[in-house]
Amino acid sequence: MFIMSVNMKLLTDIPLLRDLTKEERKQIAEITEEITLSKNSFLFRQGDEADSFYIILEGEVEVIKVFSEKEQKLVNMSKGAIIGEMAFLTETRRTGTIRATEQTKLIKISKDKFKKLMQEENIAVYKLVYRISQILSFRLARISEQFVDQFKTDKTAKRSEEHTSELQSPYVIS
Repeated sequence: MFIMSVNMKLLTDIPLLRDLTKEERKQIAEITEEITLSKNSFLFRQGDEADSFYIILEGEVEVIKVFSEKEQKLVNMSKGAIIGEMAFLTETRRTGTIRATEQTKLIKISKDKFKKLMQEENIAVYKLVYRISQILSFRLARISEQFVDQFKTDKTAKRSEEHTSELQSPYVIS
């Protein structure tokens, strides 16, 4: 993993930071680092302590979750995606593993530096938290829709199976 300071110009292209003024982006730039991951390297693993969150500048990562001691790939994320924000904001452990599928550049925002700006009542931090909450709300709504769709599909399949078994029953009189 290679770490360096972030170029201000990079921050203007990030959707998460789109509502910030130039001065506010500068304040955020002061608490960020640029990280480069090589292909197949891990950013963090499920269960790790959350000391920061990340924004993808270039490249792609996969999100992996361990269920019943078995790894399951959930999704791939690319440019502009925020990673690790849930555990960062809730101060819990990482809920998944992040692995680079190709060389990937990210911005890292550490918890300590972020909290320091919050203590200074910096408006940029509050705008950032607001945008992250919007993104999390959108993700939750999408997951809820998928859950409802899956529930409907499962229920329809079960009815279809019941109907089919009734038709195949030797006791059905036509």
